[in-house]
Amino acid sequence: MSYLHRLLEQYLTVKEVSANDLNNRLHLAIAYRKRGMTTAFERTRTSLEKAMNEQPLRDALFYQNSFQLHWEKYRTATAENPAALLPLADLAGDIDVYYLSTRLRLICFAMAQQSVYRADNQSFMESELVAFAEQEEWMEVPAVAIYLATGCSKCQQRRGISNPSSSNWSVPLVSSRRTRCGGYTSLPSTIASGG
Repeated sequence: MSYLHRLLEQYLTVKEVSANDLNNRLHLAIAYRKRGMTTAFERTRTSLEKAMNEQPLRDALFYQNSFQLHWEKYRTATAENPAALLPLADLAGDIDVYYLSTRLRLICFAMAQQSVYRADNQSFMESELVAFAEQEEWMEVPAVAIYLATGCSKCQQRRGISNPSSSNWSVPLVSSRRTRCGGYTSLPSTIASGG
């Protein structure tokens, strides 16, 4: 591989990673934490949390970034005081929403693929996962509820909806989360472990 080719790959990588401002600031906060620059980390973290709270789009990527930011905050706090008992509710809530919305998206993709290619690759956990997502606390999270309301025929079949556009069921546009996902329960161990 030539030197010019490696430079081109490095440029494309940096260009791709730096395309999202929130992602840039998240990586900057991580870099500050790794280098022990606590004041700069806290300043960047606070700014990033404020920007994320103002962001209207709360998709799976938002919750993944939120988890990463809370993880960095947790790591900084434990490095400063290893004996402190820190609440992990924000971490658990963010990763639960990320996992659940991503898995529901994959179920929707699988259902679409089955309808086009007549494939049968249904996982035994799909029904359990959809049933878990239909609990009231998850229905309030748009990143999860959108897959239950539209596109996912497995979800619609469970609810007895044959035509989703004629349904009275709707997705909440604004999440009424009690706290920053801290009030949500954890995923059952059979779902979280993947088996």
